[in-house]
Amino acid sequence: MGQPVGADTSVREVCDRLLDVVSRAPAPPRLVRVRVGDISVEIAFEPRTVGDQHPPVPAAEQAMHGVDAGDVAAPAAGEHHVTAAMVGVFYHAPAPGAPPFVKPGDMVEAGRQIGVIEAMKLMIPVEADRPGRVLRHLTDDATPVEYGTPLLALEAAAHELGERS
Repeated sequence: MGQPVGADTSVREVCDRLLDVVSRAPAPPRLVRVRVGDISVEIAFEPRTVGDQHPPVPAAEQAMHGVDAGDVAAPAAGEHHVTAAMVGVFYHAPAPGAPPFVKPGDMVEAGRQIGVIEAMKLMIPVEADRPGRVLRHLTDDATPVEYGTPLLALEAAAHELGERS
């Protein structure tokens, strides 16, 4: 008919242990599999590279120390901030060691990719929402961000400045 009384407790204990392991991990897991019937859990992490010199910071702690939407000052006159549309980790480049999508001085059009946010192991493109010249990145590469976090400062395009006068 129903599950035995202890079944809910066992699943809850497994979930609690899983959350404990993931929160103490130096990085988010690469793979998580959970099976409820006859309880089975599998967690896989990326191997650490030989070049890692500093002890890893647990993923949960990284998220607590990421960039908050309130950490960056409001845009100056003639400046626009491209902001994060979701929670995740913001990257300036498509891959480690690759050149950034944009750098200070670059002219961008609305819709041009300026970075990516990794969320739930998906790489979601971040695009400029208006044209302008890149002034500076407001968020360091590989930094946890949340909705509304300023990522990039753009100087408004000349035709936009004329429209505001």
